[in-house]
Amino acid sequence: MPPRTAPKTADRREQADGRLADAACLAGFDGPRAAAEAALPEAERARPRRRADAWRAERAAISPPAAAYTLNGVTIRPTR
Repeated sequence: MPPRTAPKTADRREQADGRLADAACLAGFDGPRAAAEAALPEAERARPRRRADAWRAERAAISPPAAAYTLNGVTIRPTR
């Protein structure tokens, strides 16, 4: 993401969060979380987190192992 895009994206997200909070309050809820809890069962609210966890596990599984590599006769070890 170009450096100038990150602040714009952050501003847009902040504006969207504000609109979401306003809509939840207008609908009679304390906030967006209360509206989500009323609208979705626990299993549906947990689905995005499970998908993100599965994606992270898959990405970790396909990443190269943290082994030593040799480049021009110099041993290089990843720092993670």
